[in-house]
Amino acid sequence: MKKTLRIKKKLIHLMKLSLLHISIAILFAGVSLAREVTAQELLDRKINIRITNQDIISVLASIEKQADVKFTYRPKLVIASQRMTFTVVNESLGQVLDRLLHPLQIKYKVIKNQIVLSPLTTQADEVRIQYEPDSQTESLADVAISGTVTDDKGDALPGVTVVVKGTARGTTTDAQGTYRISVTDVNSVLLFSFVGYNTKEVSIGNRTEINVQLEASNNQLTEVVVTGYTSQQKKDIIGAVSVVKASDLNATPSANLVAQLQVGQRVLRLVVPAILVVRHPFEFEDLLPMETTIHFM
Repeated sequence: MKKTLRIKKKLIHLMKLSLLHISIAILFAGVSLAREVTAQELLDRKINIRITNQDIISVLASIEKQADVKFTYRPKLVIASQRMTFTVVNESLGQVLDRLLHPLQIKYKVIKNQIVLSPLTTQADEVRIQYEPDSQTESLADVAISGTVTDDKGDALPGVTVVVKGTARGTTTDAQGTYRISVTDVNSVLLFSFVGYNTKEVSIGNRTEINVQLEASNNQLTEVVVTGYTSQQKKDIIGAVSVVKASDLNATPSANLVAQLQVGQRVLRLVVPAILVVRHPFEFEDLLPMETTIHFM
């Protein structure tokens, strides 16, 4: 009888040990599962943020406040001079980080409530989501470049064409001569062009503000625009009428037709697009033997 009791006690003791081991195993499994869920829940947090010409450090600080997370990284990992402009509306933290960090060659890892950033050295298929920006939208990693375009006298030039060399991305200056354009590569080159001025190429580098001064082109003969070719009587014309003969043009030592006309009509201000050239008779090929009438409108 006593022997039977001892056997029962041993069995009960073994059962208690087994239940304890099972409980511990379940507890650790639950903790592990909870960590994974917590990390995923953190990446699924929705954020709304608007960034205007801010550096990457300020962007990460704004995301920290929105998502209640903490970024950990080495200072040399991010380029403080690189500025960004973008808007995020009700997107998950994971989507924003993938789009923001992947173009910068930075990967991330969630550890508890922290997000650790490190250089991207793995293959592209190891990236959580490879983001390809739509051709009609601006990438989050675009760098905003702005500035003013002036002439050689310092006056603002409106309507100057500004293009990223080798791409179809471009803009024009406004009435104050200012422009704003976004580039995806700081090694890009901007082309500034305007009628009557020499085209200028400027490398971007680490600059976000680029002011450009264009020089007037010496070759202006091809820019004279004839807006009409007809025969009219003086009484039918509103405005002053002046006559410039071929001999008068030959007597002026200048290779620029506009300058020759200005010398012949010193009291008038010549606006090139408003010239109406009328010749007699109606033959266009031979200029010198003919009399040419210039109507200043």
